[in-house]
Amino acid sequence: MFSRYGLKEHKGRKLLSGPGLVAGDIPGMMEGGGKWEARLRTLCLEIIEEHEEEGVYDFYKELGPGNLSNGLCLSYCNNKKEILSLKQKEAESSSEKTEL
Repeated sequence: MFSRYGLKEHKGRKLLSGPGLVAGDIPGMMEGGGKWEARLRTLCLEIIEEHEEEGVYDFYKELGPGNLSNGLCLSYCNNKKEILSLKQKEAESSSEKTEL
């Protein structure tokens, strides 16, 4: 299922490309394979675990089929980035205190 996804460079930026994504319609060469299939599968399973199947379906009804990835997946990834950033700041703060 996820083997049709990968990275595509467009105007100097690397974009995730595949069916249902905006970059999927942009012409260009796609870098696929490697770890992307496992990464996407893991991400989807995390989202389903967090929201459970009924929650994902509620997002689908609310946002519509064309907007599900923009609403659910992007918000999940942005939240994950914020959490990782906070953890990194905490680790840096902790190491600074240890040095003192």
